[in-house]
Amino acid sequence: MTRGEGRGARRRQEIVDAATRVVAERGVAGLTHRVVAQAAEVPLGSTTYYFATLDDLIEAVLLRSADDMARQTSEFLERSAPDDVPHALTALVERWLGPERECVVVAYELYLAALHRPALRTPARRWMLDCTRALAGHVPDPLTAEVLTHLLNSVVLDALVTGAAPGRDELLAQFRSLLPDARREHERGASTAE
Repeated sequence: MTRGEGRGARRRQEIVDAATRVVAERGVAGLTHRVVAQAAEVPLGSTTYYFATLDDLIEAVLLRSADDMARQTSEFLERSAPDDVPHALTALVERWLGPERECVVVAYELYLAALHRPALRTPARRWMLDCTRALAGHVPDPLTAEVLTHLLNSVVLDALVTGAAPGRDELLAQFRSLLPDARREHERGASTAE
């Protein structure tokens, strides 16, 4: 990478970072090239040079957010004990609704923007596919991975919108209900405790 390319990549990253902050503070409706340029402290021409349209900029932020969330999903699953997907997903939800909340709000805000911006549908779909792929190696079959992805995202989105997050036991029960081995282990542990 040449010096100019490195500077260009840094400038592009600064603009994406600023756009992420703007979406976190104002939502997608508050995102304009001008607002992002001010937030990034760059000339307006820089934002339009790197991102010709607002959809291009939103797509870049969405892809980065989706990559971050898919990476976190993989990390939580890799760090968990074998066959302990329910605990890993529960910890992930707690993280997303806790210390990572702002980043997650941005990701879902941009994901939902795809409803009215067809150009965003492919990156939005990629997010779900990446999450499903991360789960696929830890569950019995691809359908279970897909259903868990939908449950995970539904739980998080509902908690963000309503402000009512399920408790740890409720989350564990929901994730276990989709994993026969985890459900049997839980039932065996409960009967042993009695």
